Amino acid sequence: AVEGMRVLQCIEWLRDMIIEGKFGDEETEMDDDVRREAVKFLTSDRSSRLLVYKASDGKLAVSDDIPPADVSEYMYFLRADGVHVSRENIAREVQFGKSNGTGADSIQSLLRIMSTVFVPCFTNDTLWPDSFRREFSGQVQKFMATLTETAYEINGNTVLYVPREDFSNMEQ
Repeated sequence: AVEGMRVLQCIEWLRDMIIEGKFGDEETEMDDDVRREAVKFLTSDRSSRLLVYKASDGKLAVSDDIPPADVSEYMYFLRADGVHVSRENIAREVQFGKSNGTGADSIQSLLRIMSTVFVPCFTNDTLWPDSFRREFSGQVQKFMATLTETAYEINGNTVLYVPREDFSNMEQ
């Protein structure tokens, strides 16, 4: 019963974020298919992404797969594999956002920006304490691995992300 309650609270958080992202309003209903995908995202060790968009019939659609090519706006929710999400930690453990591009182009654009701007900025910052930098870098690298996989999966390719880290000081 506790596990079920935890999942229901997390589904409500997802619904709130979907409404905030303008993919629904207070009247938005999550049908059984939407709830099933949300539960899979929240509880499965293997499903670490959830994509939300409006289907061609205007209904809310969710999937862990890339949205159809005609979808130009969607929300994404990402979490690390194996992380158990609760109402207390969902805002910290689940990254989410909204894309207003079209499928492959917007994901490729995000990958390019992350790879060329943000990741080098994070990895080259020496002002952060080592323990914080290692933890943060690990989370960024997990995100980049998922983003890289998704960006190339759209075109039917499999590409593995290789972190760009400075391993010269491995004494820790």
